[in-house]
Amino acid sequence: MPNFFGFNNRAGLQAPAGKSPENNYLSRFMISNHPVQYSMRPFYYVLLFLNGFLLFACNSKAQKKLAIIGSSTPACFRVVSFDSCYVNRVQRYYSDAGTPINVDNKAEAGDNIYRGMPTGYTPPAGRDAPEPARNITAVLAGNPDVVLVHYPSNGYDVFSISEAMFCMRTIKKVANDAGKPCFFGTTQPRTSGAYNTPEIKKKMIDLRDSILNAFGAYAINFWDRLVNPADTALLPQYDFGDSTHLTSAGHSVVAEQVIAKNVFAFGVLPLRFTGFSAYASSNQAHIQWTTVSEEDIRSYNVERSDDGSSFHTIQQIPARHQSSNNYSVTDPTPVSTQSYYRIAAISNAGQPSYTQLVRIATKELAFQLQKILVNGLSVSAELHAAEKQEITIQLVNNTGQVLAKISKELQAGFNRIQLPASLPGNGLYFLRIVNSRLESQVKSFVK
Repeated sequence: MPNFFGFNNRAGLQAPAGKSPENNYLSRFMISNHPVQYSMRPFYYVLLFLNGFLLFACNSKAQKKLAIIGSSTPACFRVVSFDSCYVNRVQRYYSDAGTPINVDNKAEAGDNIYRGMPTGYTPPAGRDAPEPARNITAVLAGNPDVVLVHYPSNGYDVFSISEAMFCMRTIKKVANDAGKPCFFGTTQPRTSGAYNTPEIKKKMIDLRDSILNAFGAYAINFWDRLVNPADTALLPQYDFGDSTHLTSAGHSVVAEQVIAKNVFAFGVLPLRFTGFSAYASSNQAHIQWTTVSEEDIRSYNVERSDDGSSFHTIQQIPARHQSSNNYSVTDPTPVSTQSYYRIAAISNAGQPSYTQLVRIATKELAFQLQKILVNGLSVSAELHAAEKQEITIQLVNNTGQVLAKISKELQAGFNRIQLPASLPGNGLYFLRIVNSRLESQVKSFVK
C-alpha cells in the first residue's frame, strides 16, 4: 500500500516467492556479468542494498516537501478513501508528472487557526492555545519547502475577522522568517448550525476577501468554485451531507486549486513594503519607502498622478536586494495643486505590484506627521503644526478598514496624539490625517 504522506516503501531485496535468487532479474544480471563464485553473492547483495539505499536517500533529498496545518478538509475527514482526499490528489499529480513530493500533513479535524499559532504564543481568554504537535512551529521543524495553512471554517462564527487575520499574519511571519513561502486557503462554504445565519454567512465572505487581499498570490481561493451563490451553501454535488464537509468531487475541486497555484514555483519570498510615505516641502515632494524580501524585484517605479487615476513614471530605482532596504527620492516638479504617488515594484519577470496611494498638497502643509510610535497594542503620532488647527486622524488597516477615527485640535509647534484603538495584530497599517483646509498626509507603518 502506498504511504499516504509520501514516504514510499523501498522495494525489498528478496527474490519473488517460489523463485531462487538466480531467477530474480537483478541477481541474474549481476551473476551473468560478474563471473564470481556463488559464495560471493552475499557481498553483492550488500552492495545492491547499499546502492538502493543511497539512491533512495538522494531521491528523497531532492524531493520537494509540502507541510500542511489545518482542520477537517486537509485532514481528509469523512472522505470515502484517502485516494479521494485533495492532499493525496495533489501528491499523486506531482508523482504522475515525474516530480514526486513528500507531504507532512499535520491537519486535524476540529482544529482552528489558534491551534496553528507558534509554540509559546499566549492566546486571549477563551481562545485555544497552540497545539505543539501540529502548529506552525511543528511543521517548520521538518524543514519543508512550502507551508499550506488551511482552516476552512472552525471558530470563524466566534472569532472576529481582525483576530483571525492576526493569527494568519503571525503564522505567515513565522514561516517567512524561517525562509519558507506560506500559502493560505480561504474560507469554505458552511451552513451548519450557527453558520446558517445572515451575519455569519457575510462574515465568511468578508474573511474570504480579507485573506485574498492580505496574501495576494499566496492565497488560494477555496470558496468560489464550491459555493452556491443563491444561499452561500455548498453546491449539492460537493456537500457530504452535513453542510460542512466535502464529497470526493469537492476534494477534486480543492486539489485543482492547489495544483493551479503551483506552490513550488514560488521559490522566493514575496516582497513586503514595511513603510511608504510622501510629504511636501519647499514646493517639492519627498517620497520614501522601505522593503524586505525583495529578491525577486528588479526595480521600483515612482509613479505620479494629478487625479489619482492616470499615473506615469517619474523615476526608476534599481532594487538593492539587502535584508532590509530604505529608499528616498525627490520630485522637484510636482503637480501645481495636489499630487498622488505610488510605488510600482517590478519583478524579474516584468510584473508590477503596487503600494497604496498617497496624496499630498504641492505647497508645504500646515502640519507634518513626523513620527508614528507603536507601544505594544497602542499607537500614537507626533506632529508639528505651523499654526493652531483642527485635524482628523484615521487608523486604517491594509484592507481599507477604519479601525479608529478621532478629531483633535493641534497647537502650534509639537503635538503628540494617542489613538483610542488597539492594533489587532501584526501587519501593515496607515495613518490618514486631514485638516479643515483638506490638506492631508498619509503614512504607513508596520507592527
